Amino acid sequence: MLLQFILDKCDIAGFWEIDLASATFHIGATVDNDTLQALQGVYMDAGEGFIWIKDFLLAQCNWPLRTNAPAHRGIARCLHKHNSFIEKALSYLNSNSIETLSIDLLKSISNSKGNSKSKSKTTETKKCITRGCKAKGPASRTDGTGQSYYLCEKCSG
Repeated sequence: MLLQFILDKCDIAGFWEIDLASATFHIGATVDNDTLQALQGVYMDAGEGFIWIKDFLLAQCNWPLRTNAPAHRGIARCLHKHNSFIEKALSYLNSNSIETLSIDLLKSISNSKGNSKSKSKTTETKKCITRGCKAKGPASRTDGTGQSYYLCEKCSG
């Protein structure tokens, strides 16, 4: 049950911040360091209070990472958060996969923007706050809360 709890609570890269009290509460049974040690073959100590589930990315079919997959950019960012552990993780993953990935490629994946096909519109049609007529273009004024107000050309003059 502990392993299932960890798999449900870990991030998208397989990192779980060790919280034995939360695990005890949610599982309904006492979870201590000895209980966690029983799963030692499943995880690696990632340091700073985290463990990393070794085969999580492989089981989720998220390895090797691809630059054009938005989820993979998030996984790469999670791996970079654990900078002192990243080489161990890459070594394990590369040794258990046909394809390998370097730290430099991982950095480029986490920094990539992807191929977004949607284009945002720079102009919108909203009702003018003064007369209710149509106003085109971006908001001409905002208040202190960030609320946008649209004014038509006649009313903004």
